[in-house]
Amino acid sequence: MSARNDAMLLEKNAKTGKDVYCCFTGDLDWANEASIENMINLFQSKEIPLTFFVTHQSKTVEKYYDNPKMRRFIGLHFNFCKGSTQGYDYEEVVNYCLRLWETAVSYRSHRYFEDSEIAKLVASKGFKYDSNSVQFLQECYPIRQWNGLVRYPVFWEDDVHTYMSLPFELSTISNQLALGGIKVFDIHPSLLDRPEEKKFVAELLDYVRATNCKWYYLDDVYRETRG
Repeated sequence: MSARNDAMLLEKNAKTGKDVYCCFTGDLDWANEASIENMINLFQSKEIPLTFFVTHQSKTVEKYYDNPKMRRFIGLHFNFCKGSTQGYDYEEVVNYCLRLWETAVSYRSHRYFEDSEIAKLVASKGFKYDSNSVQFLQECYPIRQWNGLVRYPVFWEDDVHTYMSLPFELSTISNQLALGGIKVFDIHPSLLDRPEEKKFVAELLDYVRATNCKWYYLDDVYRETRG
């Protein structure tokens, strides 16, 4: 994106008076360690926080996040779908994932699967917030749910972008990036291995750093906006 376009977006945000929060997240989706490491390295090179939702044990995630200050930045990625390797019923799946990261208080379900029984279960297990829906390229804000959890909808996701046959060019979403609200990006390590997506995400991170966006871990967004 050109400097001129960046300036135009800054001007638009100034006129609307809206804060723009950017939160980058990744669903592990059983990715291999090399893919996870590549994703972490990209975000560290841009000095942008990255929140993971874990599906399985990863030595790479444990290496970068397993200390008292970092542990709260990890959420769980439940697979409630048929044939799940995480368990045979909802409670088995939740308990399996809690053993992966016992301090987690946030989640996103694989394929965003949910129903009222899951909503009651996660509340009883002490979860505080989730990111378990998609409002693709729309203005997003926290949603207080009936079970007490706060929801942060996903603003952009790589596989939805792919499903819609959109080119991986920043100009494709530049107008939506100027919207206010909380922009949660959902990126999968295995998909980030694709050269076109990695270039797109790298340019997106540069854009965030060049504009008035505020970038956070999702847990920090929750702590700031939960009221």
